[in-house]
Amino acid sequence: MPHGMCFLWQPELIALHVVSDSLIALAYYSIPIALIYFVLKRTDLAFPSIFVLTGLFILACGTTHAMSVWTLWYPDYRVDGGIKAVTALLSIGTGVAIWKVMPLALALPSTAQLERANQLLGEEIGQRQRAEAALREANAELEQRVAARTADLQDEVVRRRNTEATLRASEERWRSMFEASAVGIAVLDQQHHFAATNEALQKMVGYSGEEMQSLGPLDITHQDDREATQKLIEDVLNGKRQDLPTETRYRRKDNKVIWVRVSAARALNSSSSLQGIPAIIEDITERKSAEVAWHDARDALSRATRLTIMGELSASIAHEVNQPLAAIITNGQACERFLGFSPPDLDEVKDAVGEIVRDGRRASEVLKRIRAMSKNTAPERGLVDVNHAIAEVLALTRDELQRHRVAVQADLRSKLPTIMADRVQLQQVVLNLVMNGIDAMRAVTDRPRILTVRSQLNDQGNIVVNVADSGVGLDPANRDRIFESFFTTKPEGMGMGLAISNTIIEAHHGRLWAESGSPFGAVFGFTLPLAAGVSP
Repeated sequence: MPHGMCFLWQPELIALHVVSDSLIALAYYSIPIALIYFVLKRTDLAFPSIFVLTGLFILACGTTHAMSVWTLWYPDYRVDGGIKAVTALLSIGTGVAIWKVMPLALALPSTAQLERANQLLGEEIGQRQRAEAALREANAELEQRVAARTADLQDEVVRRRNTEATLRASEERWRSMFEASAVGIAVLDQQHHFAATNEALQKMVGYSGEEMQSLGPLDITHQDDREATQKLIEDVLNGKRQDLPTETRYRRKDNKVIWVRVSAARALNSSSSLQGIPAIIEDITERKSAEVAWHDARDALSRATRLTIMGELSASIAHEVNQPLAAIITNGQACERFLGFSPPDLDEVKDAVGEIVRDGRRASEVLKRIRAMSKNTAPERGLVDVNHAIAEVLALTRDELQRHRVAVQADLRSKLPTIMADRVQLQQVVLNLVMNGIDAMRAVTDRPRILTVRSQLNDQGNIVVNVADSGVGLDPANRDRIFESFFTTKPEGMGMGLAISNTIIEAHHGRLWAESGSPFGAVFGFTLPLAAGVSP
């Protein structure tokens, strides 16, 4: 009997099944058409048969739903069962095929891997093209030299002409490069003596070629660098390092010390006519002197920046010193009055003298802080309490803050661990950030001028210091350049404050950054690792 009998020919139930099965059949028929169209268009597919099998399987599934509609009125259940049997075979075949190719599909490279492979292939092609170009140039030069040498030896015996020309050309190339080179070239023998040296190296160290043959690298190396030189020779002999330049010091024959850059290649193999270790030695004394001069100039510029900031704080400094001095004068006058009593009021005199001593020590501490910020000394490492260093800077800038009507909110986390750092340099960074914050708020008139200084520990256990202002904020166009040397937005600025501050924080193995404040202003912050120390 037709399947509609099972539904008692209820119209709404039959309509529900007809609509549902018809929509499913239409969807199932559209999917394999899309898959087959995709396979026809993409001829580079790895497993096209899987797409075809999947399309046939879905097509068969759609047919079973179409038969469900047909059997509502026509009881062709054998045809329906046959279609389901075909669908079962296709589903089993599709499942087996999918699991069979699954390892191969998983082994297919990803898009990122293909892009990386293409990039490496492009680099390799570029290197190969450059190598081929260099080889062509070398071949052209070699052909020219061989032709010139062959022309000079036309009267020689034909049997020896080609062999001798090639040998002499090769020897001449090596000799001309060896002797005319502007850098020193040497070959060490098995006893680690100079088997051969060129004129440039001989002039560099002040020894003649004969004298050099009785010497080795350790003999002319500065005594403090001999251990490193010995290790370099041993590493080259053992094949551990090749073509790695090393900077060391040589002592010339006249006892003058020079800096050299040594590039030692691997030891020559046993088939070479010259046994030993070839090396190229370059005199870098002038470069080293320039580096020292650069470091000295940077330190001098850092000190000049500190002095510039101290000059801007001259009013605050004067106020800090005048307060204890005025208190000392007042207490001294009080002592005179108490001593003029009959009898003298010695208890009051004692209290006044105590106040004088305390005020004198306070003035001394102010001068000591000012001198520490302005003195020209090398970085001094020591245990530093970051909160105490920040508090000293805020005390030093108190009058400057008051003069510009800036309120300070200090949120310093208690019991911060001390760090190994240079106290004066860290105070210079904080002082520069505070002064920049004051400058940023000079034009602010529609909101309070608030400078927030915060210290805390981050998730990595490092100290983080933030200085936030309520000023005009950062210009997005200049945000990436504010740490560059000589870049400034102030008409009278030097453009070195943030650059030097960044150098100081990096020397402490930290990081200095800037970001926009919320809802206005700017935030400058830096991190200080607890155990990083200070780089020389």
